[in-house]
Amino acid sequence: MVHCVERLASFLNHDFCPWANRYVYWLKQPVGWFALGAAAALVIGISVAPQALIVCAALIAVALIGIAWPRIAMRAVSCSLSFDRPRATEGSVVRVRIAVSNRWPWPLWGLMVERGFFLPADGEDSKPAASLARVAGWSRTVFEWEFCPPRRGRYPLETPRLATGFPFGLWQAQAEIDVEDELLVWPRTACLQSIPPILGESLSIAAAHSRHVGDEGDVTGLRPFRHGDSLRHVHWSQTARHDRLVVCERQASARRRVQLIFDTGAERQPGRSSEACENLIRVVASIGRQFHSHHADTQLCLGDRFVLANPGEQGLKRMMDALAVWSPDGKCECETCRHDGADRALAFVVTTPARVAEWRCKFQRDRDTQFVVLDAYGEGPKAAVARQQPDDCSSLRRACLVIDGREDPLMSLTRRWEQLCHDGWSHN
Repeated sequence: MVHCVERLASFLNHDFCPWANRYVYWLKQPVGWFALGAAAALVIGISVAPQALIVCAALIAVALIGIAWPRIAMRAVSCSLSFDRPRATEGSVVRVRIAVSNRWPWPLWGLMVERGFFLPADGEDSKPAASLARVAGWSRTVFEWEFCPPRRGRYPLETPRLATGFPFGLWQAQAEIDVEDELLVWPRTACLQSIPPILGESLSIAAAHSRHVGDEGDVTGLRPFRHGDSLRHVHWSQTARHDRLVVCERQASARRRVQLIFDTGAERQPGRSSEACENLIRVVASIGRQFHSHHADTQLCLGDRFVLANPGEQGLKRMMDALAVWSPDGKCECETCRHDGADRALAFVVTTPARVAEWRCKFQRDRDTQFVVLDAYGEGPKAAVARQQPDDCSSLRRACLVIDGREDPLMSLTRRWEQLCHDGWSHN
């Protein structure tokens, strides 16, 4: 019975005349029905009753006004768009400002802002971002509205346009909007609280380096005062003894270098949804932001691109901007990212269960590599065994952090991260 219903549904939805589509699609527009009605009224007026010619003329007049009015209105309209800040985060509220100038003496109605604010994948790419009220004649009107970016990226996603179908909505005329400044939307991140203790050869993220001179750590010696030294470092007893300014030299802080590798090849796996790949990016951004907040030199690896986020606000912006604008068009092979063991960099590989074994083979001799696995579908080791891939199964068991993607990945990451902060992790 089910097979018969499927065959009937396939028969009813089959396109038997694809060659005629280009002649039929124009009927989907309201003006097409007006043209069809005018043609029918013309035939009736000529062959049956001349009174139908009045209906034909009325339909033609309405169609002409519905097409000509929006086109004439948009010829004297110019507009510009800007945001209240250059950067935001997914889900945060941003105020959008658009200024519309009307050079006609009469007011304009029915203006809409289209394109550039919604993703085609969400099925809302044709949804208007905003509908504008009346714009008076010979004036410049400023409109503001709140926009909540649904996804990371550079907004507007494409050149927005101002459209109107006033007065009848039969035809729309558009004009491109000048974008004064763009908005970079960072991926949403988890609120991580600390850095888990690292056992083994990598003892800490930051420590005092005894072979370099700085302003932190223990006192390593004394030296004469040099221009630019802080008075807080003056050793007053030695200064009084030698009758000249003497300062204390201290150890310099040695920041741990962290390499954060985003497995860009996971995005091209069969069956992977765009939301699952976005969750991977959010996990990468959360871990990178946490290490950066602890003053670690964080190096982000995005395929064939390396981004070094030095401590400070500019370093964080550089890393988050790279994640915000990344697209899956570059290289995605594991061999692209090289982890140099001589740098003693602690490497974090954010990947999926299907590719964790491949990454482990690459870093099998490196004890400073940790694996963060996003199990998007809750497959776990059992699914790897079912697919007859024992390497995936054993690698997934040895991963330092496995995130259950069946719930909110950021909530799962926060919970597992807190557990690691309490228990620590050891090198696998």
